[in-house]
Amino acid sequence: CAGDPNSDACKNAITLYCDGDGTPAHPQHHDTLACQFPTGGLSLWEASIELRFPIVGDLGGAVFCDASDVSRYRFDLRFLYPHLSCGAGIHYDTPVGPIRLDAGFQLPGLQVLDPKADPSEKVRDGFFAIALGIGEAF
Repeated sequence: CAGDPNSDACKNAITLYCDGDGTPAHPQHHDTLACQFPTGGLSLWEASIELRFPIVGDLGGAVFCDASDVSRYRFDLRFLYPHLSCGAGIHYDTPVGPIRLDAGFQLPGLQVLDPKADPSEKVRDGFFAIALGIGEAF
């Protein structure tokens, strides 16, 4: 895997020795190079769109949609895995930036569009996420 993480040999080693998150499936494989990938992966694409609008005074709102995918392989941009989520939020403008509270929800059926995908890839643990932040989201 050190020479070419996209090679078939490396992909087979990952399948044999590593769990889905890239960690060793068994303690005896803790030194297996195939299991020493970054947890997040080696390729990422993401897209976001947000519409902001005033509510009253320094209070505003937003609606948004986000899509992205992370792959454990280099240069592997899987556009049929959009993991699309949409949501809404409110923000209050302060001198140091807005204080934001956002809630996003996965859109069923728009997580993995690849008909060849393993059914386990189409199942996700969480249905929604809530985020509290200070400053701009972008």
